[in-house]
Amino acid sequence: MESILGKLQYDQPGGLSETELIGIIVGVALVFVIIAIVIIILLVCLKRTRSKKRREYERLMKQLAALESSVRDQCRQGLVHEML
Repeated sequence: MESILGKLQYDQPGGLSETELIGIIVGVALVFVIIAIVIIILLVCLKRTRSKKRREYERLMKQLAALESSVRDQCRQGLVHEML
């Protein structure tokens, strides 16, 4: 009993087809793009946080300067009042 199966073809060992290779390249590129987007978002958030903290610091420094000036004026007035 003999039967004909047809032409036998072997894949090359370790070889990838063109579509598999394109799929891998697109996947890797997508991962890099996603990572870049996440890094950009994190940098923007960090910059906003720093700017907000800097503005808050400047506001507090102005309040402190105003308070020091007020205390200085009150001390002068008290001293002048005591001298008279």
